[in-house]
Amino acid sequence: MSVESTNEELRELTLLEQIESDPDVNQSTLATQLGVAVGTVNWHLKRLVAKGAVKVARAERKKLRYIITPEGLALRAKLAVNYVEQSFSVYRRTRQKVKDQLLKVKNAGYESVRIIGVEAGGRGVNEKMEHCASLTGGRPGVLHGNRTYLLQDDDGQILEGHSISAGLDYPGIGPEHSWLHEVGRAEYVSITDTEALEAFQLCCATEGIIPALEPSHALGHVMKIAGDLPADHLICMNMCGRGDKDIFTVAKHLGFDMSDTEGR
Repeated sequence: MSVESTNEELRELTLLEQIESDPDVNQSTLATQLGVAVGTVNWHLKRLVAKGAVKVARAERKKLRYIITPEGLALRAKLAVNYVEQSFSVYRRTRQKVKDQLLKVKNAGYESVRIIGVEAGGRGVNEKMEHCASLTGGRPGVLHGNRTYLLQDDDGQILEGHSISAGLDYPGIGPEHSWLHEVGRAEYVSITDTEALEAFQLCCATEGIIPALEPSHALGHVMKIAGDLPADHLICMNMCGRGDKDIFTVAKHLGFDMSDTEGR
């Protein structure tokens, strides 16, 4: 199935769902929800009417009501199934492409790729637990129905932890990381608040990029190891997120007063 036909089916599915939940919805609102022009919505609605999936009734002089028919309910179910099947198909194709690329890497002579995960070391990974490094400074437990590595006391009560980064300020870690850690496929280290701030400033000064505090931790570890690696060594670091949201946090920790600029 082509991308165009897939998009058309997804739009029709969305329209049918919206019409079922609100028969009085107007085309302008539908266009906003779909992110398309009103004319595109009008074209799809005419197609659905022609298929017998939707009936149009005049509620008021200038207001229409869209009624989903039994045929429309059947079409919605069919489109929903198609959407799920197509999503799984995309997943399977993507997974196979990844496997093929990994095989190419292996055939090229690279037996493995070193994977390093960087946790939030806060004020230091120690018995004070003023960090959020649950792999390097925690132990297995259960939180939110999920068994993983956690920051906890001797009775299994969850501790709050600490990180300068709001996105890393959590006392646990995802089960995928726990698995990678236990099977030894990935190694995990920690970077403190201070080290992350140093990396944040270096990236701003040398690249003109304001990184989020989350990837600043990863950059902090890159700064530690890059100098000891061969010149032709390849490092791929996940520089996710923008640091706009972290400007006031960084300024506060670096001793700058930006209180008069908030809200601008």
